[in-house]
Amino acid sequence: MKKTERNLAATFARNLKFFRQKCNFSQEKLAELIDVSPATISNYETGEMWPSRQNLANLVEVLKIHPYQLFIDFSKDLDFLKLDIIERVEIAFDAPEEGFSTSAKRVRK
Repeated sequence: MKKTERNLAATFARNLKFFRQKCNFSQEKLAELIDVSPATISNYETGEMWPSRQNLANLVEVLKIHPYQLFIDFSKDLDFLKLDIIERVEIAFDAPEEGFSTSAKRVRK
């Protein structure tokens, strides 16, 4: 395995574990939700195994994240992190009128 592949595998493993824990899922629960064995999740999180396309799609659906979030190194890829924050803020303040929801307007006053 090349160095860049090792780095990508380590990033994927670290991010998968982070987002799994953020959702308060055990490896067993996540495995159940995407219909794989707990050992498979463990192998993903140690970088010993890559998910199939279908399992990757299932992971991002269950974890409610974008696929890129599993593959970027947030400690280095700050532009992606900024875009993610901007997107989350836009969703949080989603409103058709002036760009702010009613609750956000109350906060601004």
